[in-house]
Amino acid sequence: MSPRRTIPPLEAAVRRELRELARRSPGADKTPEAETALALARAIEQRWSDEAGLVLAEPLAARVSAARVLNETLDRLRATAPDEKAVDRVDDLAAKRQKRRAS
Repeated sequence: MSPRRTIPPLEAAVRRELRELARRSPGADKTPEAETALALARAIEQRWSDEAGLVLAEPLAARVSAARVLNETLDRLRATAPDEKAVDRVDDLAAKRQKRRAS
C-alpha cells in the first residue's frame, strides 16, 4: 500500500477556496480556471532535485509570478460565483413564496 500524499498548505487552501466557491456556484470547482489554480498551487510549492540529490526550491521570481497568476485566477472564479448574501436572499424569497402558497 502506498503512503498517503500530504497535501501542501497552499494547495489545501486553494482546495478549500474551490469547495466554498462550488457551494455557492455548483460546478465552479470543475472549471479550467479551478484546475489552473490547483496546478499553480502545486507548482509554487513543488521542489526539484539536482544531480547531487539536493532539494532545490523553484527560483523566487518564478514562484512570485505564479502566485500573482494564482491570485488573478481565484479572483476570476470568485467574480463568477454569486455573493453569499444574494444566495441567502433568493433562498429567503423562495421560502416566503412556498409559505404563501401553503396557506
